[in-house]
Amino acid sequence: MFNIPQKPAPPTPPENIVNEQDRQIHANYEQWLNNQHQILTQQLKYYEAEVQKLRKIRKVNKLILY
Repeated sequence: MFNIPQKPAPPTPPENIVNEQDRQIHANYEQWLNNQHQILTQQLKYYEAEVQKLRKIRKVNKLILY
């Protein structure tokens, strides 16, 4: 099973960046989003590979039964 611990989402950045603190909140949120994207992409690849393995097993089992 694919299990990478995920960080909780940081505060949502304000719509209008006014000061340095807002900029930092926005940067942290962007970094978190990019990290989530990487994790989800890895998870998708893992499960796609698992599905392929199961399809091959099913195909082999069909050939054996017939």
